[in-house]
Amino acid sequence: MARKTDPVEDTPEEAASSISDALEFLRDEADAVGMSDVSNLLEEASAKSREHSAALASGTSPVRAASAAARGQPWQRRYLPIAAAGVLMMAAVLAFMLMTAPDYEATYRTAIGEQLHIRLPDDSMLRLNTDSAVTVRYTDKARRVNLERGEAWFDVTPAPARPFSVDAGSGTVRAVGTEFNVWLENQLVEVTVGEGIVEVRANDAEGFAATAELLNEGQTLAYKDALGPVETAAPDEIARQRAWRQGFLDFDGHTLAEIVEEAGRYTSMRITIADPELEALTLNAYIRAGDDEKLIELIESNAGLAVQRVGADEILIVPPSPQD
Repeated sequence: MARKTDPVEDTPEEAASSISDALEFLRDEADAVGMSDVSNLLEEASAKSREHSAALASGTSPVRAASAAARGQPWQRRYLPIAAAGVLMMAAVLAFMLMTAPDYEATYRTAIGEQLHIRLPDDSMLRLNTDSAVTVRYTDKARRVNLERGEAWFDVTPAPARPFSVDAGSGTVRAVGTEFNVWLENQLVEVTVGEGIVEVRANDAEGFAATAELLNEGQTLAYKDALGPVETAAPDEIARQRAWRQGFLDFDGHTLAEIVEEAGRYTSMRITIADPELEALTLNAYIRAGDDEKLIELIESNAGLAVQRVGADEILIVPPSPQD
């Protein structure tokens, strides 16, 4: 008659390592759907389990010492069921959170001269520039933003299981984890990548063939009826985007016409250049967006021009008065 043998038992360090593997798997699942808080907790728990596994293997663990002293009561028989139950409980809690996580939908708008900084549910950051509007929709499978008008900067938290995309004009910008700027004006869309890689795809439903381009850091692309060429973003455009995210306007060697056009996005005041010959004058300045008085001071002092007030909400830029 065959002698009954005991089942093969894991060593304490093998058990701890298995628990750590399970924790890391749960962490990856939480991170994939953008649940950063849960992912961070699981990462800490996994690190602690790895430490215990290393200590058990080296014989320095007090649990290992206690186990060796009590040879008639194997460590895994007393502790492994409890640890395994803990992992299973965490898995069940995570699964419940993933299944019951509510969809998220919100609309954000800014008035002329207003800006918003918004932290989205997955810790992605959305910065909305003046006179802009977006609708944000999150589900368990996708994160979508519709840029209805204006300009927005996105700093996206990686979550491959839930792609992040921005619909703007006749195309879509897709990213996994990156920073990029999207500007929609009169159906013309400009995309600039600050970090990482994005895919810009033209929508075939808009009357032209669906095409796609990949943009790397420092590259830009514009589209309206079709995708334009991928180009290196101009230094002054990079400076402009960096400045607006901080609430400023950066004018370095810009013409008066360019300054009036850009500054006009941040104010309800109407600014008119009386003489077309003045439009090519160049100015340098770094001013807070929407500061009308500082803008007038800049024009008068930097270019030597005269500013005439035409009512409460309009100014006229004219040549300097003749000297007596």
